Amino acid sequence: MNIMQKVIDANRAAVYKIFKHRCAVNPSHIATVIHEIEPRSIRPADWWELDNMIPLCANCHMQIHSEGTKAWRKRLEELRGHIQ
Repeated sequence: MNIMQKVIDANRAAVYKIFKHRCAVNPSHIATVIHEIEPRSIRPADWWELDNMIPLCANCHMQIHSEGTKAWRKRLEELRGHIQ
């Protein structure tokens, strides 16, 4: 495993811990996915930073992608901002 992958994995683990393994959108659900608030295509240089990661359950993750990640970006940033 290269150094970058170790950093990404450590950041993902930290996000799960910060949110106590709960979905940021629906905290009654266990988070199973780390979602990038701004996708790699928009934020290629630092998409893996903690401020761009948010934990989601599978249902919320699917809903966000089906409705469009751009439509959800502001709400996810607000949810993410509550813990910074």
